[in-house]
Amino acid sequence: MRAKPLQPKDQSKKTPPKRGEKGASAVEFAIVLPLLLVLVFGIVELSLLLYNKAVITNASREGARQGILIPSATVADPTIFTRTTDIEITQAVSNYCDDRLISFGAGDAPTVDINPMRPDCSTPIAGTDVAKFGDCLIVDVTYRYDFLFLSGLIPALDDWKNLNAETTMIYE
Repeated sequence: MRAKPLQPKDQSKKTPPKRGEKGASAVEFAIVLPLLLVLVFGIVELSLLLYNKAVITNASREGARQGILIPSATVADPTIFTRTTDIEITQAVSNYCDDRLISFGAGDAPTVDINPMRPDCSTPIAGTDVAKFGDCLIVDVTYRYDFLFLSGLIPALDDWKNLNAETTMIYE
């Protein structure tokens, strides 16, 4: 006895859709598409936010590293030296951020707050441009991130608009 070869089902005998089901897939697509777009754009927004946070964190490190470089020591006491100016530190942060922050032209430049401190890292050094070994330098960078797509949809995102990074380094 010989087996019959399997033959594909005849596609022409497919049952037609029931009445009222003809546009169901289009309606389902119309319902799912906005949710899918919000999800995709949300992922893009979050990725940009986290990338910019990493950039300002690295920029604060660059500014602090630039700030703890010792330009010149005094002849009388080699442990006391003129510290790097705030303008040079701010410029180092700006140079790092200029080519790296993604803002699509909507973002402002980051603000830089420079705080030289005594060795306990809590007592400010006020009104002087000299520092000693063991003193701390705190560089705080703040960047206002403007959301591109989701700002109107989720009001809670307003709390995430200001990205902040702080780096403390010690003059050694």
